[in-house]
Amino acid sequence: MKSILYFDFFGTIYDGTRIPPSMIDVIRELSKSSTLVIVSSAGTSYIRAIVEREGIANHFLHIMGGDTGGSKSDKMIAVGVTDAVMITDTAGDIREAKKAGVRAIGVTWGSDAAEDLLVAGADALASDVKDLAGLLAK
Repeated sequence: MKSILYFDFFGTIYDGTRIPPSMIDVIRELSKSSTLVIVSSAGTSYIRAIVEREGIANHFLHIMGGDTGGSKSDKMIAVGVTDAVMITDTAGDIREAKKAGVRAIGVTWGSDAAEDLLVAGADALASDVKDLAGLLAK
């Protein structure tokens, strides 16, 4: 069975800012072997506009923004938590992943400090896209 990878670091990508090409490459590669889902507090249309602009919308099975109702942990449980990983830049998302029984990888290039991600219960930290790809390969 494919693993499920939940993403939420889109709140730190503002209009006009591009997703790093290396991250786009990782998303494209991961989608070959995993189910990718975005669970974010940002609006669904905002997220969809970003991933469409970047040409990666088709790599995500679901895009669930804050306007879709329910907590992030509820959304993860609804989609599936077996062999799942949440990739996020906030301590709150780490706590939501843990509440759902999902492994969590904190990315340190976003909103919260590495220490805050660890205190919240992150299973691992990625300081760049290469680190993230290595952690997901395990």
